[in-house]
Amino acid sequence: LNLFDKLYEKENENEELLACIAYEYQSLGQYKKSIKYLKKILINNCQDEIIWNSISLCYELTDNYDDAISFYKKFIEYNPYNYIAWQYLGIAYQKKEDHLNAIEAFDYSILINEKYTNAYLSKAESLSAESYFKKAIKLYNESFQFEEATATTLYKIGECYENLDRLDKALSYFSKAIKKDKDLEEGWFSISLILELQGRYNEAIYYIKKALQLNIRNV
Repeated sequence: LNLFDKLYEKENENEELLACIAYEYQSLGQYKKSIKYLKKILINNCQDEIIWNSISLCYELTDNYDDAISFYKKFIEYNPYNYIAWQYLGIAYQKKEDHLNAIEAFDYSILINEKYTNAYLSKAESLSAESYFKKAIKLYNESFQFEEATATTLYKIGECYENLDRLDKALSYFSKAIKKDKDLEEGWFSISLILELQGRYNEAIYYIKKALQLNIRNV
C-alpha cells in the first residue's frame, strides 16, 4: 500500500491504480478507504457497474446503508439520468427493508433505461416483499424481453405463485428452474414440499433426497 500511495501521488487519475488501491483496502477490511478510492473512479467512469457494485458491497459489509443512501442521493443530484445510481439507491433502501422507496428508485432506473434488466429484477423482489406477487410476476416476465430467464428468476416466479396458492403454476416454474440449473437446491426442496401437499409422497421423497444430496455437497 505504501508503494500504491506513492504512485497515487504521481498518477492520481489512473483508474487501474485507483482500483488496485481500493481492492487492496477492501481485502484488508478497510472499507471506508476502499470506498474513497472507488468514488474517485466514478468521477470519469460513472457507468462502470463493477465499481458501483464494489461500493455497494463495502457499504453492506459495514452495514452502513444510511451513508450509502446519502452518497447515492448526492450523486444523483448532479447526475440525475444515471440509471445505475438509481438502481443502487434502490438496493440500499431494499437492504433497510424500505421497499416503497426502493420501488420508486427502481422505477426511475427503468424510466431512464427501459432495457436495464437488473432494475426490473430488483423491483420485482421489493414488490414480492410487499406481497404484490402478481405485479412481481408481471415484472419478471417483462425482464425476459431483454435477457434470458435464469434459474434464480424462474424460481422466484415460482415462489410468487406459491404465495398466491397457485401450486400447479409454482410447481411448473420450480421445475423449469431445476431444468435450467440442476444444482439449484432450493428448487428441488420446494418441489418436494408441493408434491407432499398434493399427496404425491413417492415423488416428494425423490425430490427431497436430491435436495439433501445437494445440501451435503454444498456444505
